[in-house]
Amino acid sequence: MKRLRSEEGIMLVEVLVTAVLVVIVALGMFSAFDGASATSGTLKAQAVAAGVAQEEQERLRSLKLTDLSNYRRDDEPILRANVNYLVDSRAEWINTESGTADCAAADTAFDLLKITSTVTWPDIGTKAPVRSVSLVAPPVGAFGTDQGSLAVHVRNRTGSTGVANLPVTLTGPRGYTDSTNDIGCVVWGYLPAGSGYNVAFSRPGWVDFQGNQNVSKAVGVTGEATNTVAFDYDEGGGAVVSVETRRLGSATPLTHPQATSVLFSHPSLAAPGTRAFTSATPVASFATGKVGFPFTSPYGVFTGDCLANRPATGLPTVAITPGGSATVTVQNPSLDPRIRRGATDQTGATIKFTSACGTVYTRGPTISDGRLATTQLGLPFGDYTVCASVGGRKLTQTGRANTAVAGTQWDMDLDGSGSTTGTC
Repeated sequence: MKRLRSEEGIMLVEVLVTAVLVVIVALGMFSAFDGASATSGTLKAQAVAAGVAQEEQERLRSLKLTDLSNYRRDDEPILRANVNYLVDSRAEWINTESGTADCAAADTAFDLLKITSTVTWPDIGTKAPVRSVSLVAPPVGAFGTDQGSLAVHVRNRTGSTGVANLPVTLTGPRGYTDSTNDIGCVVWGYLPAGSGYNVAFSRPGWVDFQGNQNVSKAVGVTGEATNTVAFDYDEGGGAVVSVETRRLGSATPLTHPQATSVLFSHPSLAAPGTRAFTSATPVASFATGKVGFPFTSPYGVFTGDCLANRPATGLPTVAITPGGSATVTVQNPSLDPRIRRGATDQTGATIKFTSACGTVYTRGPTISDGRLATTQLGLPFGDYTVCASVGGRKLTQTGRANTAVAGTQWDMDLDGSGSTTGTC
């Protein structure tokens, strides 16, 4: 009896274990059924999508060639078995040899239409869209002598790599919007010949050589030919330019607000080969923002208003990279006259410096030693005409060179040779 009582409840445990096993097996079977059902549904959707893609290909091939040229169809719903399948179709001109719209090569002929139909559906998940591709060869004489093609090639900073997936808009006698392919090309085939077309594109943070984000250019189409238009476009970069001045005899640079313009020079920039960044009032540094084209070679940087302010030697340079920000320090040398009458230093004198660019810099009044305060020193490199006046006397001197980084100091005697009455 004692042994039998010790085995009480065994039967209940066995029943519970059996029930749990039955549930686990059942869940596994239902899961397998669900997986098989899902797989079956996916295969069915793919099969229907393939049929839709083939139908779309047949429809495209039935179009007139003039209607098929440059054809685009985006997210067109087609209802099949209570499911809306979305169809994207495009017809693009390609080169027979390359098999793509390759506008990088010179004298490229686009003689085939590649038609692509891509189909998606609501429950596609991570599955790849169904795509169908075929080629259409225009018959001889399909287009007139007054029709031509336009190819747009957008390249990055290297000049050899295309900018992909950039929307490009063509306006004029015909209007289209398309995105560049993997090699940076867009081709519109057999357009009405003539002028009046315009190509435009834009991408936030990207710029052309001159720092323009919004690029626009007038173009033309030549009959029985392909006109290829190339652009250079990349993510812009920037720089912070600090301005220093050194006074003759001092090893410590001055960094006070003194410059109103800084120039970036590069041989690939449009004439005169510079880009200016200006300030309404003198500043000690300039922040360009990320609007500089990231050339593969560096910019030269200097203060001033024209190439006459470019230093002949020791030009500071800075490399701008896509999306980057660089720093560079430039010099504004001190052209530092001492104003006197005979042996007496003149306080309160006004000095006007006229650069070879025609810019006039007014400084003064001079302090007790007849010179300018350090906060008024610093001028762009180059030659100057200098006029100083005080107390009804003035003196003008030409050809004063401001080329020494360490500063240039000399005396101007308003009672000496060349001085006259009057003011500057």
